[in-house]
Amino acid sequence: MTTTEQQLIKLMAQNALSIAQLTSVVTSFAFELARSSDPRVSRASAHVLAKLSTVSTEMDRQWITITEISGVPRPFLTKVEEVVLQKRDASASRRETTA
Repeated sequence: MTTTEQQLIKLMAQNALSIAQLTSVVTSFAFELARSSDPRVSRASAHVLAKLSTVSTEMDRQWITITEISGVPRPFLTKVEEVVLQKRDASASRRETTA
């Protein structure tokens, strides 16, 4: 395998990992939105989660190919973080824009 081929395989693995991490973050955010009392937000969250499931399935397929080509196993993202959103103080926001 040439150096260029090795670099391309490494790039593919890095890109797939980045997409998997991004999917994980967006999924966490969508679950947070699912808790909303606004039914429109909850429905939108369910729609996003369904789309993310499709992305995740496709990423699994890509990792199979990457592993076959390179021998690099699929990393498992086991870390789950919950993000708590808080409202900003409106007066603080005005102070920042006027400063």
